[in-house]
Amino acid sequence: MADILLPEGRTVEQLIREAAIRALAERGYAVVDEKSAQSAKALPLQIDIQQFWSWFSPGFLQISLEFEGIVGLKGDVLSGGKEQKVRAYGVYKGMVATDSEWQEVLRLGIADLIEKMKASIKPAD
Repeated sequence: MADILLPEGRTVEQLIREAAIRALAERGYAVVDEKSAQSAKALPLQIDIQQFWSWFSPGFLQISLEFEGIVGLKGDVLSGGKEQKVRAYGVYKGMVATDSEWQEVLRLGIADLIEKMKASIKPAD
């Protein structure tokens, strides 16, 4: 077995931020920097990363690589205006666990996270 690393030069925070930006953009929001002039009018979204991990499950004829990410969301852009917990999941089933398979399960998990976050965000006016 080996250590599984994030893509080179990337952090969990960066991956979650990019997923949130994409989810917001797909719901019609423009994301601005805190230093931007528009930030005073922006609706904040607080994200609490609660879990972000992948694991290996051996099997007789195939293995499973799985990803689970859980984030807490809080802000006025959320449907219902309440704090929400979003759980994302990705799975890859195959015969080997190479770097590319680990990257694929991470990609699947992040894609699911984007969709789940998007479902939690109300459409922009």
